[in-house]
Amino acid sequence: MTSPHDTKATQFPRALALLGLLTAWASMAAAVEAQALVGSGTMLVGAAVNKPCILLTTAMTFPNYEPSAQVAADLYGTGFVSIGCSTSTVQVTISQGLYPDLAGGSTPANPLRRMESGGSYLNYDLCVDATCTTIWNDTPAGVPIDAPFPKNVPVYGRVLMNQSPPAGTYTDTVVITVSF
Repeated sequence: MTSPHDTKATQFPRALALLGLLTAWASMAAAVEAQALVGSGTMLVGAAVNKPCILLTTAMTFPNYEPSAQVAADLYGTGFVSIGCSTSTVQVTISQGLYPDLAGGSTPANPLRRMESGGSYLNYDLCVDATCTTIWNDTPAGVPIDAPFPKNVPVYGRVLMNQSPPAGTYTDTVVITVSF
């Protein structure tokens, strides 16, 4: 039997208790250490998705203008705007061009377009329809975009009769805006 003064008998339970305490402390320290390495937060994530729209143009070239022959009839031509969009309808406007007849009252809503050659001018219209009853201007015109893509939208042109410009190559540049 052991006496109360036997050091080996009291050291063993103390050592066992100390070992258990150390093990519990090590487990808690590991848990605290692991928790110290973990964090959380929030992040806003977003993206803008644009409706892609492709715009290509072809030049409008009129047949030769013969002043003596154009006394009784206008001269017509056709160009195209190829529009490829992921929307069903777009709005199209066409500017006055580089040489609008401002003295004659040209405005964005009522363009009086002119082609220029060496300071001389040849009046013309850009039209929505082949008979030129509707002139393209800065008022948006709805154009349905359906298959096949791209959609070729005709732009009709008319050189007005009864003009007597000098011989030359007449040109103008217009800005075509497509809103979708």
